[in-house]
Amino acid sequence: MTSTQASIIQKIREQTVSPVRGSVLEIGAGNGENFPYLSKSVVLTALEPDAKRCRKLAERGRIQGIPTTILQGKCENIPMPDNSVDAVISTFALCSVDDPERAMSEIMRVLRPGCALHFVEHIAAPQRTFIHTLQRLLAPMSRRFNHGCDPLADTQRHFITAGFSLEDLQRREFSGIPMISGRAVCPKQPPQS
Repeated sequence: MTSTQASIIQKIREQTVSPVRGSVLEIGAGNGENFPYLSKSVVLTALEPDAKRCRKLAERGRIQGIPTTILQGKCENIPMPDNSVDAVISTFALCSVDDPERAMSEIMRVLRPGCALHFVEHIAAPQRTFIHTLQRLLAPMSRRFNHGCDPLADTQRHFITAGFSLEDLQRREFSGIPMISGRAVCPKQPPQS
C-alpha cells in the first residue's frame, strides 16, 4: 500500500469513527488502528478474536488515554448485555465473520434502539467484471491467510436483511475495490415477537 493509499484509508477511518460518543463497541478491533480517531470521552469495549492482538489493544488503549475493556471473542457471540452500547464500530471487519446473519443479530442486540453501527467495509465488485473475477480467484487464499477475510462479502445486503436502515451511505473505490461506509441504524422500537 502506498503512502497516498494509506492516507486515504486513514481519512475514511477518521470520518467514520470520530463522531461516535458514549459507550462504544468496536468489533474486530485488530491492532487499534481506529483508536487515534476516537473522542477521549468514549468508553470503549474492543472485541477481537485474536489473542495476540488483544494484548496489543490493551497497550494501545493506555497509550491513547481511552478507557478500554478488551474482550476476546467473535462478533457472532458478543459477550455483552442487550441494549448496552451507544455505538458499534466496524472497519474492514465484517468481511471476516463466519456467520454474517448471526453477527448482524448480535450487533443489533447490543445496540440501544435508534443507535448505529458506524462502518467502512470493502464489498464484492459487480459480477462479470475483472475485479469481481479477481476477488473470486483470491477468495480462498484471503479467507485462509487474511484473518478470514472474504473479498466477496455482501455486507450491505446483510445490513438490510437484519433490519438496519442505512444512513450517509457512501460508495467509493479504492485501487479498484468497491467500499461502502456510513451508518447502519438500529430500529427505535425492538421487533415485535
